[in-house]
Formats: sequence, structure tokens, C-alpha cells
Amino acid sequence: MQRSTSVEHVRISGRRPDAPDLLLGLDVGTTTTRALVFDLAGQPVAEAYREVAIAHPRPGWAELDAEQCWRATIEVIGEVLSVDESFSRRLLAIGLTGLLHALVPVDTAGNPLASAMLWLDHRCAPQAAWLWQQHGDLIRSTTGARGMNSSSSGPKLRWLVEHEPALVEQAAVFLPMKDFIRLRLTGRIATDPSDAAGTALVDNHSGEWCAPLLAAIGISLGKLPPIRGSAEVIGAVTAEAAQATGLAAGIPVVVGAGDTTCTRIGADAEGTGRACIYMGTAAWIAAPQRQAGCFAATATTGAALRWLVGLFDPAPGQAASAAYTVLLEEAASAPRGAASLLFLPHLMGERGPAYNPKAKGVLFGLTLAHGRAEITRAVLEGCAFHIRSILDQLCAEP
Repeated sequence: MQRSTSVEHVRISGRRPDAPDLLLGLDVGTTTTRALVFDLAGQPVAEAYREVAIAHPRPGWAELDAEQCWRATIEVIGEVLSVDESFSRRLLAIGLTGLLHALVPVDTAGNPLASAMLWLDHRCAPQAAWLWQQHGDLIRSTTGARGMNSSSSGPKLRWLVEHEPALVEQAAVFLPMKDFIRLRLTGRIATDPSDAAGTALVDNHSGEWCAPLLAAIGISLGKLPPIRGSAEVIGAVTAEAAQATGLAAGIPVVVGAGDTTCTRIGADAEGTGRACIYMGTAAWIAAPQRQAGCFAATATTGAALRWLVGLFDPAPGQAASAAYTVLLEEAASAPRGAASLLFLPHLMGERGPAYNPKAKGVLFGLTLAHGRAEITRAVLEGCAFHIRSILDQLCAEP
């Protein structure tokens, strides 16, 4: 089983953290868990992150351990609180965001029963094809989806029904990753409209889970969390969570929203006519002429660079930030075009501009004259050209 390395980082802003009231934001991403303390004017005070390990037990599979994300959450909260001993008592509320399309099966005690299949896990491609072939009219009329692909949660749940029926039976609820973290903080089960809609299992007309679609998949309605408003206070930090994290018990915790929604809001690109290009584990683009909430995405962008860090280990014994710096500086020294080396960035299938779960990555043109600098440059250029191809497609659509 291949696993990525885990690193940590803390950043403290130059601002004095003397504002009377503060807020804490938590972001549980695909490869990074972050904590950010900021004041009521939106100015950051302290930030910390941990990289978390993605497991690839088989080609095309990608899993994330929810307990690992909880440990990372505890650590980053502890790090930002250590900046000033008054932070915890000055926090007015906590909000969460996180990756989409990754459901954690949780038992009645709140413990994960298995790792979450990530959005870049394509083992359920046959189930996605089956769902669209057999229930495409239902999916189109209720969810508005124009297809069903293996990034979505529905095919992943169907895969579990077919291959892990005992786990499905044992699971009390399937929670998006940020909602699992909030369960640990508050003891309350819920999700928000953006994370729910990201599963492609929500009836657009009612805003609730689509019971006929869940029945077709083989999952009972009770195994999915209630959908609550993103700004709603769902609970408060429990005494147990306070002991684990260093937070004060009783701090209100809001439901939060999925990372793409939060990014668009933060970039002022939600229904404003502005475009937004996001670079993370994958990249995605929200084009201004499309309806709010619609975008196209890659499968691996930042993940491709992280893959190189794992292969080359350019800064042994140092933090991941140092390794990335070394690779990027070397890539800058290589010629444009990476000495005729070409890279196709389809390391985990592909989502855009055309969905293809069987797509594979390619380094074409390798010779003995190519080194680490040229390979890194080729990866960066390949990702950049791929993003451009998606942007061209979006701009061409009516």
C-alpha cells in the first residue's frame, strides 16, 4: 500500500492578535488539513496545516482515513491556539469546510468503519455507468445531472452495496469528511446543502435526499445525514472535544459548506460574473458565463507535484515546503518546453474536459539527457496546458 508523507507547517501573521473576538475556520481537504484563526474583519491571525496521507491500495483506488484527518485537526487546532493563550476563550464560533465526494461510513458510536473513497477513486466506474444506463431519467429529472461519473458518491455507495454489504449494514450513517470532523467536535450529525448536492443524490426540487435514487442504489434514507443550513449553529464543542483539542467547551460550531462553495464565495465568484480558477490537489474552474455552482475540474494537478516530491525526495529530512521549493526552483532553470519532454497529467483517470476514468498519465520523450528539472517542468507545463484546455471548453460553451 502506497502512502504519502505527512508534514506540518505553522504561519503567524504580522498582525498583533489583540482583537477582542476571533473566529476559527477548519478546512479538511484531500491532502491537507488546515486551521485559521482570524478576526471579525477577516484578517488572519494564525494558520497551521498538516498534510495527510492518501492510500492507494490498488491502481485507480484512493482512500483517506477519517481518524487521520481527526488527528490532523487536533494538531492544527493546538498549533494555532499555542500562538496566544487567550485565543480559545476569545473564539466566538467555529466553521468548517472540506473536500466533496468522500463519504465516511460511521457506526452508532461515531467511529469510522472504513476509509473514505475519495473523489479521485475510480473503482466504481462500472457502477456509475450502470446507474446512468438504468436510472438516467430519474437522475436527470431529480438532480439535474447530465451524467453520472465515478467521482460522485452515488456510484461509490453502489460499489459498497455490491462489494461490502456487511459494512453498509453496519454503518449508521455516511458522512462527508468535514461533517465527520464536526461530529467529533459536537457529537451532532448533519451536512449542508452544498456537500449534499455534491453527492449527486439530492432532489433539486425539494432540497432533500432523493429517496427513489437511494432505493435504486440500495441505501436506506436513514443512512444519510439531515441537511441543514450552512450558517446554522449545529452544536457546541463538547467537553471530550475540548480535552482533545484545547478548545474551550461550549464554543458554537456552524454547519459549514463544501470547499468549492466556500472558495467561490471567498473569491467573490458565486453568482457575480467573475471567473475562479482554483489550484489544489486537483484544479477546477468556475467560468463566469455558466450558472452559479457549475464548473469543470481536473483529476490531479497539485497531486502530480506531490507525486514528484514522493518520487524524488529533493529535501530529505526537511518539511514538504522545502521539497516543493527545491523542485520549483529546478523547474524554473529548465528551458520552456522541458527540452521536448511532454507530460499528460491523467494520474488518476480524468474529469475534464472529457470524463475518462481509464485515462493514464504519460511522460513522453524521455532521454538520458532529461533530469529532475526537466521532468518537474514537464509536469507543471502539462498541468497548465490541461487547465487551459478546460478553460477553452468552458469559454466555448453557450
